[in-house]
Amino acid sequence: AHREVYATETDDFDSSNDNLHATTEYTRLHQKKNNLGTDALVSALVNILGEQVRRKIPKIRDTVEMSANALQMELARLGPATPHFPDRGALVHEALRGCDAYERDFADELDKGTGERDPGGGEAIRALFESALLKNLNAVNLEAFYDPKRVRKVVDASDGFQPHLVAPEMGIRRLIELGLETLHEPVERCVAQVDAVLQSTMRKALRRHAGDAEKTSFLAAALAPRVKHPDRNLGSFRTSTSTFASSPLRRYPRLREAVVAAAADALHRLRRDAHAMTSAMVDMEAAYFDAEFFRKARAERARDGDDDSTRTAKFPSSSPNADPSDYSDSSSRLKTIASSVRLYVEAVRDRLAKTVPKAIVFRQVAVARRGVLATFADRVGGVDDAELRAWMEEDPAVSRRRALCRERLELLDKAREEIQVAMGER
Repeated sequence: AHREVYATETDDFDSSNDNLHATTEYTRLHQKKNNLGTDALVSALVNILGEQVRRKIPKIRDTVEMSANALQMELARLGPATPHFPDRGALVHEALRGCDAYERDFADELDKGTGERDPGGGEAIRALFESALLKNLNAVNLEAFYDPKRVRKVVDASDGFQPHLVAPEMGIRRLIELGLETLHEPVERCVAQVDAVLQSTMRKALRRHAGDAEKTSFLAAALAPRVKHPDRNLGSFRTSTSTFASSPLRRYPRLREAVVAAAADALHRLRRDAHAMTSAMVDMEAAYFDAEFFRKARAERARDGDDDSTRTAKFPSSSPNADPSDYSDSSSRLKTIASSVRLYVEAVRDRLAKTVPKAIVFRQVAVARRGVLATFADRVGGVDDAELRAWMEEDPAVSRRRALCRERLELLDKAREEIQVAMGER
């Protein structure tokens, strides 16, 4: 039995952080072990180990105190087990507090810059405007669309039973309308892509309020390895832990579900508004044409010696006695019409590339950033008491987290008492 005790104490002695083999006391005892009894040697080793442990007690006490303080902070942020709402006003206030926290996080995610590890939605939206929208607009092949055969077919159909006299104005107007209709698709796609970015931003903001309560805690953060430059991460640590513990959306899952549904509905409504506005912008271009553009184009052709303003547009007749020169003259006129209309539609396309982003930001992005839950917040005051109290049912994960924190805090309190006894303070 003495040998087993000796072996056990020796193993503990060897596993100590301090290398006791190198100490003078251990060397002296080891040299005299043949002259000492086993009990005396074990007692001496226990005294040495006890002294080593007592040296570590201040550091152990600091760790226990730090962990206990972290748990107390977390319990304070988790709140009481049964939150007390004395009246309807307290319920409404708690719901609005959750809405406000979510809107702040949504705006933060939207405002993140390119320097962040996870770029925000604002950078993605700007990339859509500067790259994707231009690419999609330029992908519309207007040169192929205004093929001379198509131009002639549209002009003939627009004239109806009575041919035009000098210039096929009705045909030109119809050609412009058809060309502008091709711009609807890339504009609508841009609105949809911006909506997808906003939806992604909404989910990122929600993750701040829907973390795993079993894994996220102040204690884990407090006991984590120290970083070389702690000040750089201090702000994010405070924000994330505070959001996790104190956010009503984290604590009340039914309120979180209602907020998520309201945010999704708001983004869908903003998408419809932006789509209606951008479509109206394209339709406005088709409803009223800039005649000055064609006057300038004709003046430039006249200055270049290609003035066809005085010639009547003659299309070849189906008669077998038709003059073959009519075909070449008609082809030239068709090419001139196609070129003029294409240049006009391209000018409108370039203008839309600059104005569509403004409309999307005005009707979709800026409104979402100002308050994606504005409509829901206005409706909270009219919700009946039963639904409000149903929203405030606590998440079981938060309850388990609170119980676990209390259990750990009790163990740390016992450790405090044992340290005080070991230090002779009791």
